[in-house]
Amino acid sequence: MGFRICLIAATVPVERLISGLDCDVLRTEDTQPDGDDWAARVGATGWSVAWFEDLVIADVAEQFTLPELSRDADALVLRVNETSMHSSCAFWRGGRRVWRIGHRGDAGDPYDLTRLGPAPPDYAALQDAAYAAQDAASGRVDHVFDVPVRLFSARVGLRYDQEVAAGAVDQFRVIVGMQ
Repeated sequence: MGFRICLIAATVPVERLISGLDCDVLRTEDTQPDGDDWAARVGATGWSVAWFEDLVIADVAEQFTLPELSRDADALVLRVNETSMHSSCAFWRGGRRVWRIGHRGDAGDPYDLTRLGPAPPDYAALQDAAYAAQDAASGRVDHVFDVPVRLFSARVGLRYDQEVAAGAVDQFRVIVGMQ
């Protein structure tokens, strides 16, 4: 079937991210939980990240949580829907969304990328590389889908489609709430 998830990350302590998202910690684990929502602090970058198995949470967070959370911190929202090949990454700062990059793989245009706001500095190189890979793939693989994912990964230090090693985060906090 494929992933249908959102990741919300911020340059705040993980406890502040969890409470800002109106969530509670059920338990902690040493390995990445399977099928549960979770939050952790990424050691290499210092970003705190929350993983949700529900895309609607991203909409709720952007409407109610991120304006406040990003007043004094940077924040990112990654949406991934592999079933329709949609992906997007939005960056927040100063209580406002600064930019959003999105791809709709089912739109009939394999090169589809939409941008709201000024592009981040690494966007052009990622776009060029994805377009070149798309040209070489002859339409069999959706390389442009990966542009928003790479924007998120470059900042936060993890990818939604790769197992998070236990030592890469402080600990996994299984969370509930924000439904």
